[in-house]
Amino acid sequence: MMYQQGCYGGGTALRLAKDLAENNKVARVLVVCSELANLVSFRNPNETELDVLVGQALFSDGASAAIIGSDPIMNVEKPLFELVFATQTLLPDSEHAIIGHLTEAGMKVQLHKDTPMLISKNIERILVEAFQPLEISDWNSIF
Repeated sequence: MMYQQGCYGGGTALRLAKDLAENNKVARVLVVCSELANLVSFRNPNETELDVLVGQALFSDGASAAIIGSDPIMNVEKPLFELVFATQTLLPDSEHAIIGHLTEAGMKVQLHKDTPMLISKNIERILVEAFQPLEISDWNSIF
């Protein structure tokens, strides 16, 4: 079990499951992720704190599950996806972009006004780095 992973918990769990499955060819790893952010961040929104609404929309509750394996048994298993690559990227000058404060009223998320610009200035570079090894440059083709 992994706790307190935050936004990167699902990716961390998938990366670990991929490593376990590739190193144990007959293994199948059940990955279950659950995020209960609203337990600590649910607050009454008001007209002066729009960050509350945006924060709750971005960091809401959710859950998912997947079975990860390698070398599928083709007449028994039907793989749906192939996990090829896992990485993370820290955006330059982003330490102020999203800040969470734990208060008596719960978690208060503050989004800096430049957060969308930070993401938009870096997203193409991140996509190029991720898809270049697969020789994909037409973003529409991946959908």
